Amino acid sequence: MRIGHIDLSRHIAAAEEQLVVLVEALTTHGVEQHVLVRNPFLAKRLSVCPGVSVGPIVRSPVTACILMPTVDLVHAHDPEAVSAGMLLNLTRSIPFVLTHRQFITPGNGPVNRLKYRRCDGIVCPSEDISSAMREYVSDKPVDTIGDACNADNVIDAENGRISAEGMAAEYLRVYRRILDSRGMPAMQL
Repeated sequence: MRIGHIDLSRHIAAAEEQLVVLVEALTTHGVEQHVLVRNPFLAKRLSVCPGVSVGPIVRSPVTACILMPTVDLVHAHDPEAVSAGMLLNLTRSIPFVLTHRQFITPGNGPVNRLKYRRCDGIVCPSEDISSAMREYVSDKPVDTIGDACNADNVIDAENGRISAEGMAAEYLRVYRRILDSRGMPAMQL
């Protein structure tokens, strides 16, 4: 399985920290990954992970779409990256999952609706956000996967924190479900 990650945020915030934790945890499962990011410091940080290739710095969804190599699935980590995921889905039929971290829904404009209708799955860090997204896009699977903590990999259920290993296992479950649903069965009865 080869996963492509896209994050077009300018700054390193909590979402980008979670991207680093996820990429590092997925490498322990032997998942091959390619990452396209906008922030050069984030790119440097991710480039030291074994089994992870980091593409050139990208500043737009179109550039990310053009520079993404062949991957099995794309994970869009911020709202701008969702546009890149949609473009990859439309032009190259690559399935994509997105992470939605905001308490508000994306808006009802036709372009926003199209982006969220083209995705194959949505992941939210809390059940409150997941509930809002289920109302926004009722026909897409919405999963709740808590953020992983960095310090000593300690689980903090009260604040929705899980271990990095647990977060990676949950994302792998989502990735496999999406890839399995897109595949053709070997024999149809």
